[in-house]
Amino acid sequence: MIVDATWPISTKGMGTVVNEHFHLGEAQQIATEPLKSWEVPEDRDSQEFKNEILKESFTAEELAHRDEFVNTLGKMTNSRLIRLLVRLEKLVKRENVR
Repeated sequence: MIVDATWPISTKGMGTVVNEHFHLGEAQQIATEPLKSWEVPEDRDSQEFKNEILKESFTAEELAHRDEFVNTLGKMTNSRLIRLLVRLEKLVKRENVR
């Protein structure tokens, strides 16, 4: 089973890959070409396993920066202005197709 933590749901309208739901046993869409991948042992919790790998691979400062980036991206793309711009872009594309 492929599990991927993709972009925040609020970025979906911008064309990013988003996995809105997790269903055990069902592979998810991958956001980018992975540089490395791991098999989660069957006896391990996938979130705990991911957190362990992150802590082994990055410093506390790098992890804080990563979390800040993901949280800020989610807030920015969930703003009213961005949602309005995404809707406007979709309308313009529909009009150009006609």
